[in-house]
Amino acid sequence: MTQQCLIKVHTGAETGIISTKNRNNEARNNPQDSRYYAQVKLEYNRTFGHDHEVGALFLINRSERNYNNDPYYRYQGMTGHASYYYQRKYLAEFNFGYNGSENFARGKRYGFFPSGSLGWVISNEKFMRATQSWLDYLKIRASYGLVGSDMLPE
Repeated sequence: MTQQCLIKVHTGAETGIISTKNRNNEARNNPQDSRYYAQVKLEYNRTFGHDHEVGALFLINRSERNYNNDPYYRYQGMTGHASYYYQRKYLAEFNFGYNGSENFARGKRYGFFPSGSLGWVISNEKFMRATQSWLDYLKIRASYGLVGSDMLPE
């Protein structure tokens, strides 16, 4: 049995002259511009015996850009992932994102975006051993999910 639990915290900030483009695609160089980013990630992986592997991830992030000391853009969200593998042949995964952006109107700034998948690694089956000289990895995967983006054209 192996087990791993990992917590990471990442932050970043930048101030001063940041060459960027504003919403009208015009170049900006302003000494009062700044950006900030923070992320916290919790990750867990464990193997039970030789047959079962589980994994999970939970991530929270926030980014902000300010121009002339005024908030210009904010984005924040959380993401999750859970996975289960049996004998490295069969897999099931679930993911979600709950994200918010100031690019959308008040009351509609957050969205929930789930997804899931099931898979079969056919190349790990006994009946596929004769093909290993010319086929080393073959997987069939079916997935379904919702996606969202705040990078919409004006």
